[in-house]
Amino acid sequence: MMLHSKVYLVLVLVLLCAQQAMSQEIVIQVDPTVSTAINGHLNLDRSKYFNLSTSGILFESTINNKTRSDYYIHDLEMTFGRTLGMVSTAVPWGGNVREDAARPGYADMAFLKQKSNPSNGTFSEAFKQKFPNNLDVANHDNHNAYPVFMPPVINAQAGDIGKLPSNVDAAAELAVALLKYYYTDWTRPKTFEPINEPHWAIDKDLLANLHMTIWKKAKAEKIPTLIGGPCYSTAYYYKKNYTGLSGLSDFIDRTECKLDFYSFHVYDFMKYDAARKDIVGRVTSGLPIEGVLDIVPNYTMNKYGKAVEIVISETGGYMAGREADQNAIANTYFPGSGFDWEMKRRSISAFVMVSSCIANTMAFINHPHVVKKSVPFILLESFAWDPKYYSSLLVANNFTDKNNWQESKYIHFYEFFKGVKGRRVLSECANPDIQQHAFVDGNKLVLVMNNQSNIIKPLKVNLPASGISSINIRRYGRNTDFTPYLEEQTVASLNELSLKGREAMVITVTYQDQVQQSKYIDEKAYYGAEISREFVGTANFTVNIPSLKDIQYAILRVGISRPAGTDRKVNISLNGTALQVPMEDCAPYLENETEFATTKIIRVDKSLLVNRNNITVSFPDGKQGGVGATVLRVGYQEITSVSENRNLQTPGIEIFPNPASGLMQVNLPNVSGEIKLQVVTLNGQLIHEEVATKSAVFIDTKSLRMKGAYIVRVQTDKNVYNQKVIAI
Repeated sequence: MMLHSKVYLVLVLVLLCAQQAMSQEIVIQVDPTVSTAINGHLNLDRSKYFNLSTSGILFESTINNKTRSDYYIHDLEMTFGRTLGMVSTAVPWGGNVREDAARPGYADMAFLKQKSNPSNGTFSEAFKQKFPNNLDVANHDNHNAYPVFMPPVINAQAGDIGKLPSNVDAAAELAVALLKYYYTDWTRPKTFEPINEPHWAIDKDLLANLHMTIWKKAKAEKIPTLIGGPCYSTAYYYKKNYTGLSGLSDFIDRTECKLDFYSFHVYDFMKYDAARKDIVGRVTSGLPIEGVLDIVPNYTMNKYGKAVEIVISETGGYMAGREADQNAIANTYFPGSGFDWEMKRRSISAFVMVSSCIANTMAFINHPHVVKKSVPFILLESFAWDPKYYSSLLVANNFTDKNNWQESKYIHFYEFFKGVKGRRVLSECANPDIQQHAFVDGNKLVLVMNNQSNIIKPLKVNLPASGISSINIRRYGRNTDFTPYLEEQTVASLNELSLKGREAMVITVTYQDQVQQSKYIDEKAYYGAEISREFVGTANFTVNIPSLKDIQYAILRVGISRPAGTDRKVNISLNGTALQVPMEDCAPYLENETEFATTKIIRVDKSLLVNRNNITVSFPDGKQGGVGATVLRVGYQEITSVSENRNLQTPGIEIFPNPASGLMQVNLPNVSGEIKLQVVTLNGQLIHEEVATKSAVFIDTKSLRMKGAYIVRVQTDKNVYNQKVIAI
């Protein structure tokens, strides 16, 4: 009887603690008047993130339905992201590539140029106006793409996917010629990765040499396409206590960190666990990828003095045993047959993909200075080569009638992010499970959140309540049968708000008047002096901050990796002060058979900061673990108008014509080193930014948001020059 009473008491206490945890509100503080750029990137560039995995050339003709294509392009604001194959397409089917009789082993350049007949495809005028300059597509090539007269080096371990051309000079000449002659300026890829997902056993020197030779020839030919790689298939750089970075860092070193960008794919690999009645597996999205996006630029910053840009030409998540796992779930929750049932069954996999894409995209948005482009692995359609391919947005009716496309649930990714745009504004949330960003576009405040855990999160959203005309809430999540839902409703207030487990939400608050900026903060990323450190017990790390002036806030980021089964608790202190390190409720999903990985993102008291900051990390269980990168994100208040600029020196730059309709030339100061050029509105909103090394820069005023007055700001290492310009 005594024992039963004790057990009952323990159960009651457990239930009370769980109920208390459930009822504790998570506070999200939003100030829409405070703009918060990250390393100078203020506005959300939708073309970076909300891409369809297709080239866009035949987009309208493939859909063959103006209502649907207009909805995708104009309402959902889809952009284009990725196409597979360039050399591999031109060689067998293009009829443009033959061996040069005078240069055995090389392609006949004169013949290729003569036979090339690039086309923009078929499109409407409205479509061309939506993408006036370029379709902005990433291209990565197939394995074994080069013609037979360029014999490959064969790697026994890698097999057929490990073949690389032995004559990299001939291969590079062909690739660059195709980039030059095979495309119009409108269709030419924005980025090119020579090999898609190279095998781990591939010849590392040959792989690097191929990339470097293509990069050099592209620059010599003044090809605007950016060249990068290695396009690795996964982003498991947190593996083995972050020593898993060695594969990518080795490629960076072999290419001397000179490529225009570096690249890899980011996937979750999931499976159905019948015992847990849940979908689990290797999760890289969300908190683990945050640490990866810190460690890669940290590595290059420490060794080469620059933070490299990253292209993620495929991202998402899928179930390793798609057919078997989906059948197990479907036969348990909604047994049936037929095409409609099949589409519902496939929606289980669609939720895995879309949920992973949301978590990854939320992380990518947090690194606009690093992530150049990301592409969800959602194809437009796949009828020609596999009508039943799992990752197609459009599926032929009954898998046979492509004149009657059926829309899959992959559309939810684009519908979820509909209307998410504008300038980033201040938003704070201490809970590690909640990814969140806030943006202002005119009179609309948009708050995006994603719950990475499987636990309900009660929310308290604090934002200006005066002058609100409407509130709209959009939710994306999964039903009890693992199929997805997307719901939208208008509400009177944000009271009694909560996020369900594995649910994402967009809150759109419309105010009566435009939301004006009161303050501009630029969040600078400062990287630690050491990365990829394995240790037992305690380790110290150093992050230097050059200036302590005008700091508004600071965020410490620490990438953590530990062997599976070790204690997930970690202690962190900053300059001798112990920090509160919250534990993620999503932690069980971040651990697989071999390791646990996360990123601790902690808002710290700015008064703790010094120029040379010491971060101490310890594992209380006394077992081994690793730290990937330690980063301090520091928010500085910035000058936002001409009147506030003490170093205003308009004679330092010349702009003409002014006013301008079209191209405007900005002559820059005669100084050594890089010069940052920005175009901002009169209230400080960043519209355009680039780093210039030439004596003049051209700005297309038609690419600005609207006609009117702007400030062109040019910043050197010593001075800031501002000049008012008029776009007409």
